[in-house]
Amino acid sequence: MRQAIREIHSTAPAFWWFLCQAAGVVAAVCPVRMTWLLLAVALLGISAAAGCSRPQLLQTILLFTAGHCWGWLFDWSPWQTYRWQLPREECAGVVRLRIVKAPVRHPALTALGQEQESWQAEILALRTHQGQEWCQVRGKVILRSSRACRELLRRLRLGDCLQASGDFLLPPPAGGPGGYYRSYLKTAGIRHLFLLREIQSVQPPAGASWDSFWQDCRERLGAALISGLQDQDNARMLLVLGLGLTDFLPRDLRTEFVRSGTVHIFAISGLHVGMAVIICQAVLLSFGCRLRRRWLLLQPLLLLYFLLTGGNPSVMRAVGMVMFWHYANWRYRPPSPLHCLGLIGFLALWLNPLYILHTGFIYSYLIVVTLILGWPAIAAIQAVLNEKYHWIPRKYWRRRFLPLLGSKVLIAFLGSSLAWLGSAGISLRLNGQICFLSPVVNMPLWFIVFAVLALSPPKIILGLLWPAGNDCLARLLDFLMPGMQMLAATGANAKLTCTGVPFTNLETILYHLALAVFLLVALGQKHLRPTADQPTTAEDTP
Repeated sequence: MRQAIREIHSTAPAFWWFLCQAAGVVAAVCPVRMTWLLLAVALLGISAAAGCSRPQLLQTILLFTAGHCWGWLFDWSPWQTYRWQLPREECAGVVRLRIVKAPVRHPALTALGQEQESWQAEILALRTHQGQEWCQVRGKVILRSSRACRELLRRLRLGDCLQASGDFLLPPPAGGPGGYYRSYLKTAGIRHLFLLREIQSVQPPAGASWDSFWQDCRERLGAALISGLQDQDNARMLLVLGLGLTDFLPRDLRTEFVRSGTVHIFAISGLHVGMAVIICQAVLLSFGCRLRRRWLLLQPLLLLYFLLTGGNPSVMRAVGMVMFWHYANWRYRPPSPLHCLGLIGFLALWLNPLYILHTGFIYSYLIVVTLILGWPAIAAIQAVLNEKYHWIPRKYWRRRFLPLLGSKVLIAFLGSSLAWLGSAGISLRLNGQICFLSPVVNMPLWFIVFAVLALSPPKIILGLLWPAGNDCLARLLDFLMPGMQMLAATGANAKLTCTGVPFTNLETILYHLALAVFLLVALGQKHLRPTADQPTTAEDTP
């Protein structure tokens, strides 16, 4: 294990920077006292065990301290000046707001009905009972409404300015039901809900904005994507898979996918970005683009995909990792996946250290780190299978199709099981459920998701240009999408799906710590095998 830690230090220094910074941020936002001391001692102990020099130990201390200070600053958020004007954490007030996030308004999408409608607003001015003068303030809130204001709230569009009276409320506490919601809002810079009692005036936006432009683009593309589909559940799932419009996923479907351990396909992340890269590479190759030109053209396409899918932290991680990987190849440097992962994580935490509280961010990193550390063992098994196969003369390869298919299925199953191990701890922490059939269910599900993503761009183009071709693809998608529900139902209703008591934070940490130790020990064995198998030479013979 010590050799594996040394290898990570030497080949992926950015990953160690990311760990030091993340530990500092966790120490800043964790309510338990002395957490900073435990994390600092753990980092220094790992560095000393890896044989780090004094400058490297000093670097570890500086990165931990910088992460702690940066996390404390964002946790305090002095730029949210409206909080300093409130007489209490929960109180009444009159505010002037500008809508910065609103539900979709396209008729084809509103006909489906959103499972969750969310409005976010930026506070421009505030007046409380303590004074009659308006105070210019800054901050963001989530809007809720009483029954009397619900219809008025639904008429609000992105960019509208309004004056309203209501109550500032705190999100549910961490220990109660839905308590994770407070941490999620905190990552977006939101500390309060504002319950509307009366909307006094509304002004339409003065001009166009980039936010309204991108929302309009997503709505138009979404309408073209689902045009011609007969089943509404298929249309809702397609909107989530293709454009990341997660508000459309029905609650009963989400519950079924959560229970089967397959709900991750509806969170745009590295799986979807990897499939998008394969699709874009295939399209560019069909147009005759050479390798380095394909790398260059792929970057703006990835940025466009990042914007059109909502720009969540998981997509940012995956897109940044692909960009750094291509940049290393562009410079003829051997790319390190762990270094690329650490570098984009390091930059993301400088952009917003509270991403460390984002469930999707943590979930994505745990799976990718587990796959990177555990893949050498799978690659060794794959090498043995390939060596056995390639000893066969080429003219007999066609007769060996089934053994080759079996080796591919075995590698896919091992990779799926490894990803399941990486996500099992946090799944038990959030849902208290675990599906031991999930690695098997995920394998065919990946192929269906890939087919759906590959058909989505031509479906949008045909929906805008050629209705007859659009109807053909719509029937094909109506045929594919129920397969996802069938696989989810199989996993959810299987006897290997268990419901228990959710993990505590300590149990989750201990599980992932044990998994990390196991993977590092397995990675360290890779360095011991060559020395054990090394033949003796004449100089070694007495």
